Amino acid sequence: MIKPIIQIKFKNILTLKTGLFFPNKSNMIRLRAHTIFLFIGILALSACASNSNNVAVESDNNVNQDYLAVNDPYENVNRGVFAFNQAVDGALFRPIAEVYSLVPKWGRDRVSNALDNLGEPINFTNNLLQGETERAGSTFMRFVINSTFGIVGLFDVAEEWGIEYVPEDFGQTASIWGVDEGPYIVWPLLGPSNPRDSLGLVVDWLIDPMGFILTKNQSIARMVGNGIDQRTAYMDELDTLQQTSVDFYATMRESYRQYRNAEIRNSELPELIPIPSMTIDETEETPSPADDIDQIATSGN
Repeated sequence: MIKPIIQIKFKNILTLKTGLFFPNKSNMIRLRAHTIFLFIGILALSACASNSNNVAVESDNNVNQDYLAVNDPYENVNRGVFAFNQAVDGALFRPIAEVYSLVPKWGRDRVSNALDNLGEPINFTNNLLQGETERAGSTFMRFVINSTFGIVGLFDVAEEWGIEYVPEDFGQTASIWGVDEGPYIVWPLLGPSNPRDSLGLVVDWLIDPMGFILTKNQSIARMVGNGIDQRTAYMDELDTLQQTSVDFYATMRESYRQYRNAEIRNSELPELIPIPSMTIDETEETPSPADDIDQIATSGN
């Protein structure tokens, strides 16, 4: 009889005695080993399903093209989760980000650099899995330089020396391997995603060497620090999107997809998606009163 990897008793759910989130070192190793093999199998099946689905879609002349473009079959549920996330953000995350934004930028940059440096082993691993050996070498050099000369990553010395920081994750790796993104999903607290990126999040957690090095409290501090750092960094952009969007949910969905596609292509990341407006296009020059006077004088001559 095959024993389940994780046995959950209802009376132990609230105390997290399963050890799923913060297990001890030995359980962590066993859990990650089993789950890696499980997700490799899922990944292979997903790739096959993706190819067969593409063939089926191409052969079906009655497919709703608008539906395919949006690819959000769970929109009603997603909107509910999105509203929940917005409420939690307004009550908790944004106030914390506002307080943290009071810290001088120099100090916040040190925290961002240190957190980025802790993520370099994942960037290195995914570059190798994508066959990007040159980028993997650059990432390795960044980690060595910033961990030493940069004082455990507080200072991005590698960036000053011309070695650019480029984040990579297993969601991008799976895309390079041909795995389709799947339908749009909004997770509670975690926000926008899709099956491929959700898989990537789990795999990155499993293969992250820092998970074996850092203690439980250090891992929690890292996770919380990343969340606060990211929320503070994009606070103004999110405010702009919300204030200018007719449908904030649809805007966030499109922004997420554009951002992820840019990351996968290793191209320049978009700051904001273009927001339709009734104002004069930014590329057009607004006529000034002086121009109007000149035109009248010319027509009079």
